Amino acid sequence: MVEFSKNYTLSIGPDNIREGKYHGILCLSDDSTDKDTFIFILDSVLSSGGLNNVDTINIIFRSLVNLFSVEKTQDNISEQKGLWAELFFMRKNGGFRRWAKSWHNEPTGIFDFSTETKRLEIKSTTRPERIHEFSHTQLLTMPHQETTIVSYLLQEDDTGRSLKTLIDEARSELFGNPHLIKLEKAIRRAGMAELDQDGPRFNEDYVNRHVAWFRSTEIPRFMTDEPPGVTGTHYKSDLTNAPKLSDQEIKSFILDFCIE
Repeated sequence: MVEFSKNYTLSIGPDNIREGKYHGILCLSDDSTDKDTFIFILDSVLSSGGLNNVDTINIIFRSLVNLFSVEKTQDNISEQKGLWAELFFMRKNGGFRRWAKSWHNEPTGIFDFSTETKRLEIKSTTRPERIHEFSHTQLLTMPHQETTIVSYLLQEDDTGRSLKTLIDEARSELFGNPHLIKLEKAIRRAGMAELDQDGPRFNEDYVNRHVAWFRSTEIPRFMTDEPPGVTGTHYKSDLTNAPKLSDQEIKSFILDFCIE
């Protein structure tokens, strides 16, 4: 709930108590996890000096309402693997702040990262074969748009890097950043909001050795649009024999993507 110009008694400490009219954003949930997230988000906003006018307070309030409307997906195991891969990608390729702006606003977005002319989708699997599920929309080539796929093979490892560790690193780096809310949405959808969860662990060395980049146009796919009356087409594609991007092509893509 948001309130404007209400009478409050503000206690900053035992010797600093003020009475006056203040604006307020209130958390009405009794859930301890919701309260922790609420305080963390507002601490982040306050650290950047973000609550300085009524319009900004309204924007933050709407963002919080949207955040707390995100529900944990039923397939939280797959969602956690996917989030691990996305956070690992950002950490490995310049850091979370570098990619946060282009990261999806909603965890259910068609692409993981987007600019005006480029799309980037992160895929991961714990199977030894490089087979991923795509929506036809992800592989459909649009005019003046380039889509790149990053494919990770994951190996579970009790001593590997946990999803919780990646989340903590991302939260720390994005604290005070307006795109922190994107991370919190992804955390809630993956069922990782509770602080005592480690989530899956994967071997980083194995992941680094088994990563491959592809142009969407090189991936086996349907070559035509969905026919009239058909939407939401999904299918699995085997990327084993698809041509991979070279190291130089990858470097150029990352540079161009982040500049755009």
